[in-house]
Amino acid sequence: MKDNNIQSVGEQCFGCTACVHTCPEHCICMGEDSKGFLYPQVDEENCTQCGACLQVCPAVVDIFDAELYPDMPVYGVKHSRDEVRMLSASGGAFTAISDYVLENDGVVYGAAYGESMRVEHQRAATKEMRNRLCGSKYVQSDLNDSFLRIREDAASGKTVYVTGTPCQIAGLKLFLGDTYPEVLTSDLVCTGVPPYKVFADFVQLIESQHQQKAKHIIFRDKQIGWRGTHISVEFDTGMKLIDTELLCTYAQLYESLIMLRPCCYACKYACYNRQGDLTISDFWGIEEVRPEFEDTLGVSLVFANSRKGEHLFHAVSGSLEYFTTDAHACYQERLGYPSERNPFSSAFWKDYLARGYGYAAEKYAKIID
Repeated sequence: MKDNNIQSVGEQCFGCTACVHTCPEHCICMGEDSKGFLYPQVDEENCTQCGACLQVCPAVVDIFDAELYPDMPVYGVKHSRDEVRMLSASGGAFTAISDYVLENDGVVYGAAYGESMRVEHQRAATKEMRNRLCGSKYVQSDLNDSFLRIREDAASGKTVYVTGTPCQIAGLKLFLGDTYPEVLTSDLVCTGVPPYKVFADFVQLIESQHQQKAKHIIFRDKQIGWRGTHISVEFDTGMKLIDTELLCTYAQLYESLIMLRPCCYACKYACYNRQGDLTISDFWGIEEVRPEFEDTLGVSLVFANSRKGEHLFHAVSGSLEYFTTDAHACYQERLGYPSERNPFSSAFWKDYLARGYGYAAEKYAKIID
C-alpha cells in the first residue's frame, strides 16, 4: 500500500466516491470489503502517485468553515399537507424544497431503491421520480456516478438539489470546488450507515420466510405514529407487514449501533458545523420546545447553514408551517458526538460473516446496550 493514494486512508474512508471521479488516470474504483462496505480500490500499476485523490477526500481534507454562518437560523417545520408528511420520515421539509426546485426546472438527487432493493443515489426530474427519494433508508447509499451527473447538470445551467449524509455532501463539495453555485445541498443528522450487504441478506430472509418478492421497505412507517422505528414491507402481491419479529431485528440492530461503517464511530461531522446549505433532521425534543406543534405525523428540524440555504428555506416557506428556534434549544446527540461502537460489534461481525444474518440477528438484535 502506498502513502500518496487513497488506499492509505483505510477505514477512515467514508465511501463518497470523490476520489474515483477525480483520478486523472481513471485507476480507482469502488469495491466491497467482506462486510459489504464500499472502499476505493487502486490499480497500483497505473497509479502515478499524483495525490489528486487525497485532495478531494473528506476524511483527509479539512473543509470546515472558519466560522459558522452568523446567527444560523433554526426552524421547526411541518409541511402544510398531511399526505406529504405521511410519506416522509418526519415533517416533509425535503418534499417542500424539492418541489420548489423541480417546479423551477431543476433536478434532485437522493437515496432511493434500485434493482434488488439496492439503496443508491438517483436523479429525479419529476415529482413522481422524486417520491422514490422520500423517507429514511437505514443503509449506506451507493453514489455510483452521481457526482459526475450532478456536475453535468450544474454545468448545463440547471439548479441541482442534492441530499445525503454530511460526509457525502462534504465529498461532493470537494469534488465540485467553488465552480457550481447552482448546486444546493442538504445534509442529514446521521447516526451512521450499515452496508447494503447486511440489508440485502435481511430482505432475502424476509422473502424466503413469506415466499414473496419484496417491493418496498419503509423504515419509518407512520401507520403507528411518528415516534419510534416502525419497519414495514410491501410485497409484489400487495400484501403488507409491519413490525413483525423479523422486521424488528433490523431496527434493533441499527439502533444498537452494532453494524455501522467503521468511520461512523469517529465521525468528524457530528457537530454544529454542517456541510449542507441546509441540515434536515427529525425534531426530537420538540415536546420540550413547542409541544403544541407536535402531532402523530412528525416535525422536521431545519438548520440554514449558509446564505443560500436561508434563501432556499424562505423560498419554500409558503408550503410549510414553521417556527423559529435556536441550535441549543433543539440539541440532538449526533450534533454533539459520533455514535459509540456497540461492545458486541466485533462478535456480531464474526458471527454474521460465518453464519449469516438470521443467526446474527437472533443472537444480537435485542442487545441495545
